[in-house]
Amino acid sequence: MTVAPDVTPLFPLPDVVFFPKTLLPLHVYEPRYRALAAEALEQGRAICTALLKPGWETDYYGSPEVYPVGCVGRIVHHQKLPDGRYNITLDGVTKVRIESQVRDTPYRLVRVTIRPGRRGTGRSRRRRSSSASSARCTRGRPRRSCSPAPSDRT
Repeated sequence: MTVAPDVTPLFPLPDVVFFPKTLLPLHVYEPRYRALAAEALEQGRAICTALLKPGWETDYYGSPEVYPVGCVGRIVHHQKLPDGRYNITLDGVTKVRIESQVRDTPYRLVRVTIRPGRRGTGRSRRRRSSSASSARCTRGRPRRSCSPAPSDRT
């Protein structure tokens, strides 16, 4: 698969923001998105997700607006159910900007460009790691009994 194909199917979501380096399980039941899943499985497994803008309910069966930044994911697991629905899992590959809509039936295809990610400083990564370690140690046991996890020893 290309990291982010120039044109990719769009799977708009009402309450989910998908990020690179995360997994997103989806249950695909609408006919248009069943077609999207089937074609994505045949053509490189890439799908772009984007958050629907407020008011999407009034145009749900059309092409409601989405925010211009999304994430391209790769289907890493799929299960086709006997009635044609799918259970799929996407692995977030890269953040993209949705430049234009190429097609809208039976599902949307969008032209995307890769958005470079913001890199944190080593200091902020260490702070996040330290916070994660503290959170692990305070879950049900006294702080003094915690030792750093192997990934915390740097």
